[in-house]
Amino acid sequence: KEYERFWIGMDLGFCVDTETEILTQRGWLRYDQVLVGDRSLSINPETGHSEWQPITDLYRDTWIYRMIHMKGQTFDAMTTPHHKWLVDVNWKDGYQWKTTETLSTKDRIPLSSTVDNLPTKKTYSDEVVQIAAWMFTEGSVKGPGPAKGEGVIREEGTVRGKGVEFSQSRTANPEHMANIQLLLRETLGSPGYIRDGFLWRETDRFGGTMLYFYVGQDGMERLGLTELFLSREKDLNPDFVCALTQEQLILFQETCIKGDGWVDKHGASCLEQHSKARIKSYEMVCALAGLSVATGYSAGRSRWNARTLKSPVVIPMRTGKDSSEKTSQGLSATEDVKLRTIWCPTIKHGNWLARRNGSIYYTGNTSSPSCITVFAEYNDSKGKSLEKSKMRLLTKILLTRIAVEDQVAAMMHCMEFYRPKAFALDYTGAGMPVYEWLQKEVKGNKELKYMLDRLKNYGFSEKVIAGFDENIEIPNVADGWKEAAIRRGVIEVSTDAIRGLVDTGRMVLPFDKPLLSELQN
Repeated sequence: KEYERFWIGMDLGFCVDTETEILTQRGWLRYDQVLVGDRSLSINPETGHSEWQPITDLYRDTWIYRMIHMKGQTFDAMTTPHHKWLVDVNWKDGYQWKTTETLSTKDRIPLSSTVDNLPTKKTYSDEVVQIAAWMFTEGSVKGPGPAKGEGVIREEGTVRGKGVEFSQSRTANPEHMANIQLLLRETLGSPGYIRDGFLWRETDRFGGTMLYFYVGQDGMERLGLTELFLSREKDLNPDFVCALTQEQLILFQETCIKGDGWVDKHGASCLEQHSKARIKSYEMVCALAGLSVATGYSAGRSRWNARTLKSPVVIPMRTGKDSSEKTSQGLSATEDVKLRTIWCPTIKHGNWLARRNGSIYYTGNTSSPSCITVFAEYNDSKGKSLEKSKMRLLTKILLTRIAVEDQVAAMMHCMEFYRPKAFALDYTGAGMPVYEWLQKEVKGNKELKYMLDRLKNYGFSEKVIAGFDENIEIPNVADGWKEAAIRRGVIEVSTDAIRGLVDTGRMVLPFDKPLLSELQN
C-alpha cells in the first residue's frame, strides 16, 4: 500500500535515583542489592490493598539525567520526569496513573495500604510477639563476639548470642514491668539461675528501682527467637516480621511504643532509637501493618525517630509549574541535571513500596519496556482532503531494558528503513542521553547525515503553539505573530490531536484495542 508519510514515536523509561530503596521480604534494599525474584509490596488498583508480588525485571543505567526532586517534611522523592505514580484523585473514582511532571495538587500519592496476603495462621503466640518487641526496644544481645554492628553471626546471617537482657523501672513503669513478668512466666515458667536449668532470670538493680530480665539461649530457643536479630544492633530478621499476622504486627508496633516511644495528643505515635538499622526494621513493621510512617534524625538527641502519620496519602505539587510553589503539606519541587545512576523494578500492578531519606510511599515502576511505534499516514478518499487522511498503526516494537547505545541502534535502523522527513524525540529524563547519542551517531553516518536537521527534540513539560487568537490583530512586523499565539502543553495538544483522530474514525489500530478504548474514554 502506498502511504503518504510515516510517523515514528518512542516511549522511554521511568526511574528513581540510587538513594531510593525498595521494601522486600529481605527488608529494605538498595538498587545494587535487590534481585529479580525478590518480592515487594504492590497496590492492586482494583482492591486498593497491597500484595507481595515478585520483581520480574530490573533496569539500571548511568548517564546525564534530568531529575525532579519533590521534598517536604515527611516526603522525599527523586525521579525522572516520566516516572509513573499511582494516584487517587478524588477518593471516589479509584486510582489513576500520572507522571512526575503531570502531578497536581488534586492528586494523592499513597503512603500506606492494607496488605492482603499476610499470614493468617500464627507462627508465634501473641505473648512471644510482645516479648520480642520488648527485647527489640529495651534489650541488648548478651554473648561473646565482635563489637557493635557485627554481632555473633550464624551462617544464615543472624545473631547467635547467649541471650537477651532488658529492663523496666519499678517506679516509672510498674505496669510494664508486671506485664513482662507475666509474659515470661506464661511462656518460660518460673525465673531462676540459668546455671540451675531455668530459662530466664530477673535481677533487682540500682537500689531496687530497676528490674532486669535475662532470657538465656535455651529460653530464646523455647520462644523460637534465636534468630530474631540480624546483628548486635538488633535490626530485626525480616523473616520474623513477614511471619506475623496483621493483628500481631499492630501488637508488635504498639508494644514498641510502650518501650521506647510515646503517643501525642493527636494520636500519632513516635519511636525513638539510636540505631538507624533498628528504625528501618520498625518501618517495615509499620508498612506491613498498613501504617504511614516517616523517619527523621534529631542531631541534638543523636537519635532517629519514626513517627506514624495521620494521613495515608501525600498531596504533591504541580511539578510542571513554578518550582517555588508549595502545597499545604509544605511540598516543593526542584530540578537538576547531572551524571547519575537511575534504576527501577518491574512488578505486577505497576507500583512498589519505596523509601527515600526516611519517607515511605508507593511509586510506579517500569511497567512496560521502551516502545517504538510506527504509524503510516494515508488518504483513500476521492478528493484527497487533508481532513480525511488516516493514521494506521503498522507495528509496535517493544524493547527490553537495554543500554542507550542499543536503543539508538534500533532507532537508526528505523530511520534507514523509513527515511522520515522528521524524527521527534522526547528530550527529558531518560530521553536526554538517547537524543544526544542519536545526534552523534547520525552526524557520523554519511548515509544519514541529511537527518541531522530532521532530528527534533521536545519536552513534555514545555508549551507549543496550538493556534492563534483571532481577536488579536497581528502587526506587520517580523515577530508580530507571537502576540496572537496560543500556547498549550505538549501532552495536552498531542493527546487532543490523537483523540480527534480516534473520534472521527481516522486512527486505525487493528491490534491495539485497549489503547483505543482508553483514548475513547
